[in-house]
Amino acid sequence: MTGRRPLIGISTYLETGTRWGVWELDAALLPAGYPRLVQRAGG
Repeated sequence: MTGRRPLIGISTYLETGTRWGVWELDAALLPAGYPRLVQRAGG
């Protein structure tokens, strides 16, 4: 299929009991630089 961009998966890690303002929730996190580098490379 021409013209379609590839799907790029970036893994995250689970951080339990993360504070988000007044909430305490589990969160899937990744360093902000990872998607920036993928974007910079054309992803």
